[in-house]
Amino acid sequence: MIVFIINALVEQSCAVRRISADFDACPDNLSTDDLKRYFASLIESHSWSTVKLDRNGLHKHL
Repeated sequence: MIVFIINALVEQSCAVRRISADFDACPDNLSTDDLKRYFASLIESHSWSTVKLDRNGLHKHL
């Protein structure tokens, strides 16, 4: 159970770091259009599993 929690936290922090680096801004300050552009770009450049992990990770923070 502990390993699952640690993995979830690592995945969430990766998602926050990735989108923060992409926009050079706090994810809390991004608009819906920013998020749509980000995920459209992510779909083109990363695997579907990464897209899902980022979506789920950011959902917890936004």
